[in-house]
Amino acid sequence: MKPMSHHETADGYARTIANINADWRVIVCRGNHQWIAQHVKKSRAGRRWQAVRFFRTKNALIQFVTASCGEIDPTARAILDSLPEFFGGRTT
Repeated sequence: MKPMSHHETADGYARTIANINADWRVIVCRGNHQWIAQHVKKSRAGRRWQAVRFFRTKNALIQFVTASCGEIDPTARAILDSLPEFFGGRTT
């Protein structure tokens, strides 16, 4: 298990929502404003996660993940499906 971190680029970022697959994940941004789809960047220096897209609606997040992230882990899909329609849970 990786130690928890407050750095969005770290493997052990504490606010990770779902690991889509080995190369993609969804997190809550550090400022608690939105969801972020991240892709892992690998180099000789190690791994770090890089923000690719930012979302405030579940629908847009799921559309992006489905179209761009490859195979989706079933547990991750269930987590995404259970998110509120809008970030922060607002209904209007």
